[in-house]
Amino acid sequence: MAAATVHDMYNLWSVFVLFPLEVLFHPLEELSIAMSNAKTNSGSFSSPVDAVVNPLTQELLVVDKAAIYEVATGDVVCEPGQSFVTSGAFEGSSLSDGGIGAITVVIGFCILVCSLLTLVKMLAKVFMGPTKRLISKLLDYNGYVNIIVGTMITFCVHSSTVVTSTLTPLAGLGVITLEQVYPLVIGANLGTTGTALLAALVTGKSDSVAIALVHFWFNVFGILLFYPIPITRKPILSWARSLAFFSAAWSMSAVLFLVILFLVAPGILLGLVYMCTADSTAVEVLGYIIAAIVVAALAGILFWYSKKGGRSVWHGFLERKRLEREAQEAREAARSHTQSNLPHNAV
Repeated sequence: MAAATVHDMYNLWSVFVLFPLEVLFHPLEELSIAMSNAKTNSGSFSSPVDAVVNPLTQELLVVDKAAIYEVATGDVVCEPGQSFVTSGAFEGSSLSDGGIGAITVVIGFCILVCSLLTLVKMLAKVFMGPTKRLISKLLDYNGYVNIIVGTMITFCVHSSTVVTSTLTPLAGLGVITLEQVYPLVIGANLGTTGTALLAALVTGKSDSVAIALVHFWFNVFGILLFYPIPITRKPILSWARSLAFFSAAWSMSAVLFLVILFLVAPGILLGLVYMCTADSTAVEVLGYIIAAIVVAALAGILFWYSKKGGRSVWHGFLERKRLEREAQEAREAARSHTQSNLPHNAV
């Protein structure tokens, strides 16, 4: 679990440090704009993963991306009953585009789960004995080399998910440690900027290049902040380990983390931004009041957790959940053992 979330913790801490600096001094914006006049007519290449996956996905579903883009930018109005499906298994289907999308999401999720389960089983068989020791020794050589390796692999396959989804089961199997995962993950994070930068350079538009460069420099400064000095890695690794500990004791901790991080927090922040920049003075004032309440609530929760015994209450709750889970597992094991012995007793 810690290996799976170290990527999120790294991004969170990078935002905590770089976002206030960007709001106050605009270093990423200024640096990116100064470098954004470059352009090229080539430089893009196809990912080997795309070469394998695209023929299969095109058999299932192909959509008119140009039309979707025009609707999204407001250049074209989406008419009732309009379909963006151009070919594939669902072409000519009576299903709506929303229904087709839901079906493909479910199919994709099932394939993802099956692929990850198969990957874990394969890795468990491959990385045993000498292979396990060899991988561990290679990754112990130099962290900066691991950053470069993670960057190059991600740049070549156009997906950091390929890297992180491989590292997570390896860490779970004990092949590599969290300290070895970390440089590979931040390298993968940097590698994701390569594809976007190449695409922006091909367009030749300075705004596109500037946005891609902001993404690039954000990750470069994040690495400089949270890797060269060992003590700066501590908050990221400790947060990842803490979440892993919470999830091991109570599995809903991981669900709450995902919901809060990717739904609740962005929703609140977007709502506050719209309210604080609204044309109506009353709505704007209300937005600032709610923002102050949110900040005060967060400060109160942190104070309670660190100074008023909140940590003990939370860990006590987790301990109760862990004991309940272990008791439930013991009952299920005893029930299974009893059922397996029934034929012998009958004889």
